[in-house]
Amino acid sequence: MPVQKAQPPVQTQRTRILIVDDQRELADMLSNVLIDEGYDVTVCSDGREAIRCVKDVQPAALILDIMMPETDGFEVLRQLRSDPSGRRLPVVLMSAAWRANEKQRQIGTTMDIAPTVVLPKPFELAELDRCLRQLGVSAQQVA
Repeated sequence: MPVQKAQPPVQTQRTRILIVDDQRELADMLSNVLIDEGYDVTVCSDGREAIRCVKDVQPAALILDIMMPETDGFEVLRQLRSDPSGRRLPVVLMSAAWRANEKQRQIGTTMDIAPTVVLPKPFELAELDRCLRQLGVSAQQVA
């Protein structure tokens, strides 16, 4: 009877998410939840820092608050989409100013070119998870 070679285990790496929100408590809460779900998380507190972090960290997705002082989320998104490295980065835009009757809404050119959804605050964590899945982002990626 032939001896079978053991197959090496499939290596997985945790998916990195970048959270950008000037409300540190919310950012920390989201970070803790996403870490518990199996993501690697980096947190930034303003838009200018976020633009630098995207280049340094190279996240699989960005969770971005719209209403921030100085550089707001729309400006961050505009700069990302004008740069080849950020053009196809999946983005979840969060905002308390978004109309309450609107739930997830796609913005940008198309989901294929600029994958972006809007998530009005306050939201349930299950809604954030649904947004990430809609953008094709999951906690584990096969290496």
